[in-house]
Amino acid sequence: MGPSERRQAIWEYLCSARFDTTKHLADRFGVCERTIRSDLLALACTYPIETSFGPYGGIRVSNWYHPK
Repeated sequence: MGPSERRQAIWEYLCSARFDTTKHLADRFGVCERTIRSDLLALACTYPIETSFGPYGGIRVSNWYHPK
């Protein structure tokens, strides 16, 4: 799976899950957390992705966004 395919798969997964962590995404897609962070940075340029930090932090799709 190349970077663009992985990013599309991450976006589709986040749309259905609505929230996850970089660690879980890295495990799910078989890459390191740094790669996931780079993918999320690229996705955030186009899609409404929010990140939060701390013990309950993670990545989420903005509440106002609902895929068709």
